[in-house]
Amino acid sequence: MVVSAACGVLCLALVRRAGLACCRRWPSARAGTVVLGWGIAQYPFLLGTHLTIAAAAAPAPTLWALTIVAAAALLAVIPAVALLFILQQRGDLDEA
Repeated sequence: MVVSAACGVLCLALVRRAGLACCRRWPSARAGTVVLGWGIAQYPFLLGTHLTIAAAAAPAPTLWALTIVAAAALLAVIPAVALLFILQQRGDLDEA
């Protein structure tokens, strides 16, 4: 919560000095630190004091299968996004 408050104060200070254009990242950082702080405060429980992270985790073979599928998806998506970015930067995607 201290980091969240610091982000808020920094955002307010930047608005006074540099205007709104300089202050776009800090509100999202502030919201992110609140969510992160909530997660840290709940550790090791997910639901109150009823469900721990270890009890909610899937079996190891399921986690490995999900990891392999996620890696395969990344291998398929990253080159496609890189190609799209390169074509856009070259101007090859403009309307004819």
